[in-house]
Amino acid sequence: MRLINTKTLKLQEFIGKVPPYAILSHTWGDRETTLQEFQNRSYRKGSREIAKIFATCRQARSQGLDYAWVDTCSIDKTSSTELGEAINSMFKWYRDAAVCYAFLEDVSTKQLAKPKRICAPTSGGIGLANSRWFTRGWTLQELIAPCNMEFYDMHWNLIGEKQDMVSELRNITGIDTFVLQGGPLEQVSIARRMSWAAYRQTSREEDIAYSLLGIFGVNMPLLYGEGNRSYLRLQEEILKQSADQTLFAWRATASGADKQEARGLFAHSPREFQNFLDRGENSTQKRQRSEHSKDNLMRLWDSRAPREPWTVSNRGIRVTGRIQDLRPNYERYHTVILLLNCCFGGNPGRIVGIYLRRQDGDRYARIRPGELASVEPLRSIISPYSLYGLRHADEVRGHFYDQPWTSSYTIRRELEELAHSKFENSQAAKERYEHGFYISAKGLKPSTIFGQYKLHGVMMTDSRGLLRFFSFYPDDRHMDIVLKTYPNFRVVLLYKATTSSDLILVLLGRKVQPDDSGGEHWVTATYLSRWELGEKSTRFLDAVASLTETTIHSKAVSCESRDDELRVCLSLTPDIVEGIPMSKLQVTGPWPILFWQSAFRLISPYLINFVLWVLMIATLTIPITYVPEIPSIS
Repeated sequence: MRLINTKTLKLQEFIGKVPPYAILSHTWGDRETTLQEFQNRSYRKGSREIAKIFATCRQARSQGLDYAWVDTCSIDKTSSTELGEAINSMFKWYRDAAVCYAFLEDVSTKQLAKPKRICAPTSGGIGLANSRWFTRGWTLQELIAPCNMEFYDMHWNLIGEKQDMVSELRNITGIDTFVLQGGPLEQVSIARRMSWAAYRQTSREEDIAYSLLGIFGVNMPLLYGEGNRSYLRLQEEILKQSADQTLFAWRATASGADKQEARGLFAHSPREFQNFLDRGENSTQKRQRSEHSKDNLMRLWDSRAPREPWTVSNRGIRVTGRIQDLRPNYERYHTVILLLNCCFGGNPGRIVGIYLRRQDGDRYARIRPGELASVEPLRSIISPYSLYGLRHADEVRGHFYDQPWTSSYTIRRELEELAHSKFENSQAAKERYEHGFYISAKGLKPSTIFGQYKLHGVMMTDSRGLLRFFSFYPDDRHMDIVLKTYPNFRVVLLYKATTSSDLILVLLGRKVQPDDSGGEHWVTATYLSRWELGEKSTRFLDAVASLTETTIHSKAVSCESRDDELRVCLSLTPDIVEGIPMSKLQVTGPWPILFWQSAFRLISPYLINFVLWVLMIATLTIPITYVPEIPSIS
């Protein structure tokens, strides 16, 4: 740990036992003093940013402390190793400090000899509750961790001590009183701790997660540049160490379609835990939270609940828990409520649950993410069940499924079941399939007397641009297939000739429209001969890449086989499938490019065989007599 000597203003490093020190909590400006600049004495003379460092040392020295720690100059940020170690140790360093100075540079108050209340602001500053210090991500743990904390205004006048300001601080931050008084964080649920950061911000997106490491007692490596994935990793680390399932009791905050879309089990940000926040709010904050009432949830230990831990793997979150099947008469375990180990209002008769829908065999996504279900176990059919929950929305939007298509028959059964369901209406299901692609049985295996092609594979791009390849078995019984779409959706269909290895690649796409309508559907295609595929091993992937990068959007296209001189025509036409508007892919062919030439090529083997057959028959049926000449005897 690197500390500033408050007398010499020099940096000293300590390994092992660290002397008593003061620590500064503040908000960063556009320009802050780095370690290298602090060590440069010529820089100190003309720097305005260094003033708060000197003020910290001066205040610490007046209280008999020889050392102080300031994050801007006590960490070498040019070393990623040191920066990572410091951030993972930050909560401990603030907790172990002899005193923490919270410097509120946008607040000005009258100086009090014995501060017992918040002073009215003077003309030079704003009220305490409106200080930027209470909106920053890093200052959350800096408020909770220290035992002794003093608040100072822009002129370094004492505002008050934390122990005397607990009531005001609780109203501003929503942090429980006993936590502000030094009580154990473990007594507070995961979701409630997350809610404390719901309205806080950081300069870098990754710091939303890194600033919460100490709040949850976890450590993880810093990977700046990973964006929001850092918050996903934080939740995974919390899940490894805690069985508190309020981690999954968040509510989606987005409005409109985002509330209806399928999601992963992890939240996007701490903002989605705002339903757990309880504080004195101003009118703006009340409007921001108007969509949610506060969820007063309590953790619940039930001896009948499965004890297996929830774990994370490449298939998702492994869950062994209790479920309520919402559609047992349609398809068992297709749509369920997963019960969490928490209850509403301390009532064990009202268990909290989240809605899940199957995406493939045993993997589920969260649906209705803006809602929490209330389940009464004594009045419901509850059963144990094991499943994998998808972690985040990319896995859902990315069609991370075993089979990304369905059929009109399956849709019909689903709509019939939903017509009698109280949990989900059929209109919501129809919206999931709107603007999809429909392919009839004939379109799956187009054929003429000149040849036949069969659909053998489906390649889909997910929301991150990754291609996923799915096998399709054309000889299985398929009445039709339906491909669900999303904005800027693209899918490649692989058709293979039955008599050769020739391929036709068909690209279907949906382009977003500015008016937020269903979007324009389009099709394009290319032909790959067996010779092309044999000459270059990457020819197939090159063709797929070329297709997916196309900017030519058309409703109809033809694809020609250069070897056989055959043409397959593809077109998209509007269609209504089970009352849902879709685009139907029609495939006609293969037909000859030059009809007479192809017709002669088609019948020539039969004609040759016919001629040979006629000659053979003629040879066998026409008698050939040979009468030898007998010489006469005279």
